Amino acid sequence: MSSWQKKSFGHALGPIAILYRLGFAQDSMEFKNVFNFFKYFLIAKQLNDDAHDWKIDLERGFINPVGKEVLMKSKNKKEYQDVFWNEVIVKIAEVILDNVQKAKKCLPNVLLIEEPELMLAILKKPESSAREVLEEHQKAVEFMGEYKGEDL
Repeated sequence: MSSWQKKSFGHALGPIAILYRLGFAQDSMEFKNVFNFFKYFLIAKQLNDDAHDWKIDLERGFINPVGKEVLMKSKNKKEYQDVFWNEVIVKIAEVILDNVQKAKKCLPNVLLIEEPELMLAILKKPESSAREVLEEHQKAVEFMGEYKGEDL
């Protein structure tokens, strides 16, 4: 687990403490699935935040994972925005959606959770944001193809 995940894992402390209190061991299926739910949720949440903050973070001298991708693919500062929109954002959105799906798969294995909708609700923001980005990106690609008179 990365340092930012460790810092953010406070989200999971309540549910994990309840599992311990109910007698579930760290190696139990319930514990592992609740732990993994929050691990995947936090990856999706943090990448969603980083996708919105990468430019501000770079200006402040902090390189988040999205900013790192932009820097690795850019030749110079003038390209940052283009690289982000043309190369990085789709990959980040796909990673977010992958982690949301992994998180969703964890909950059916925790029989103690009678209303998983309450936990699934926290996945909606990163999921909808990623889906919206992919949709907008696709529209832009199609528009540019039509504008250039090409079929994509």
